[in-house]
Amino acid sequence: MSEESNNKLPLALVISDLWGHRSSSWWEKYREKLSPHYTVTILDATTLAGIDSSINNQEEIHNAFLDNGIDKAVDNLIHNIKEADLIIGCSVGGVIAWRACLEGLQVTKLITISSTRLRYETSKPSCNLKVVFGSEDPYAPKTDWFKNFNIKPIMMTNHDHDLYMGDEVWKWITPSAQ
Repeated sequence: MSEESNNKLPLALVISDLWGHRSSSWWEKYREKLSPHYTVTILDATTLAGIDSSINNQEEIHNAFLDNGIDKAVDNLIHNIKEADLIIGCSVGGVIAWRACLEGLQVTKLITISSTRLRYETSKPSCNLKVVFGSEDPYAPKTDWFKNFNIKPIMMTNHDHDLYMGDEVWKWITPSAQ
């Protein structure tokens, strides 16, 4: 191994929610918190999925992800990234990362936050996993789903689906991300 590669930081990917980079700049907190320990790459889920950025209706964007967008995003991810030390997937970004891990993307740690579509998954990646949900998110997987996969979720009390945009989530993900 060359001396240069010994000095590189491990790679962390953050995959956005269905709004991608147009929603706000919440993902910059992830870059700020992770950058002392990782080389951080922020990925826009809508770009990975090839979804037209002019679509501004949540239902239309959601349907575009369901109508082959998630599959296209997974394909793009595994063809452009071969391995990562950490992936943090927010909302739809979590299911994209989960499926990419199942299809061969080599990941050491996967943290999903508010990835409610995981409730439909029937296989679990073999990497180190942490799943975080708001206790007020009505679409979070049910207890049996977690039991079937032997996953102990982090349920953030009094939080809903958008908890990944706030600061409080960091007390749960920073220790496991390092």
